[in-house]
Amino acid sequence: MDRRFQYDIILSGPKNNLDLGYPVKHHFRGLTLHYDKSGAIHWRKTLFKNNLFQFIRDVFSLQLQEYDLVITDFEPVSAWACKLRGVLSIGISNQVSLWQKKVPKPKKKFRNSLNYLQKFAPTDIAYGFHYQKFSKNIFLPIIRTKLREINTSNGGGIVVYLPAYDLKNILDILSLFPQVKWNVFSKEVKEKIIKGSIKYNPINEEHFINAMEQCDGVITNAGFATTSEALFLGKPLLTIPMLGHV
Repeated sequence: MDRRFQYDIILSGPKNNLDLGYPVKHHFRGLTLHYDKSGAIHWRKTLFKNNLFQFIRDVFSLQLQEYDLVITDFEPVSAWACKLRGVLSIGISNQVSLWQKKVPKPKKKFRNSLNYLQKFAPTDIAYGFHYQKFSKNIFLPIIRTKLREINTSNGGGIVVYLPAYDLKNILDILSLFPQVKWNVFSKEVKEKIIKGSIKYNPINEEHFINAMEQCDGVITNAGFATTSEALFLGKPLLTIPMLGHV
């Protein structure tokens, strides 16, 4: 395919098994929020499990002289590397929309968290994604092509994707409703198994899309990607906030 530009992809944070379809040039440790078993941010674990010295080394080791532009999805290593070296950067993410004008803001006790988020991955230009276009710099969610092309149906049970919660806690609650067919996706699951009314699934894009296509509803954290996809497909949606998280 004839391209008008060349690009490289870098990632940071925990590694996952999802295939991006493109080679990844660098994968940095980055910065990660850690959660306790109830889904609340575990501030002590977040502080001590993030290696700030490694993060600083990664920022200064990332070579940017060959790039004219960096586009970041709220990724802190590339964002800070650009800021310190004067390379043009564009931020594109749901997080960016949170501090834009006209966007509903959280309660006062979470306003400081927004200030921290603004400094997490600073960029020269910022565009946000949200469920509504609150301003000209905010756009509706991007829905992947694979999901746009499916024909939805019902009867597949309830998809449960709660990555911030401990799997055992989730299963303790779901087992109270054996009459419901549950389709649980978790990084703690290594292979697909079925126990009673609960199907355990490892993180797998194809299997997740198939489950979303046939499901009767979705239970997930109050994030953005999965909630946007559930709403796009017209599936009943229950969101469970991650305590202490904006």
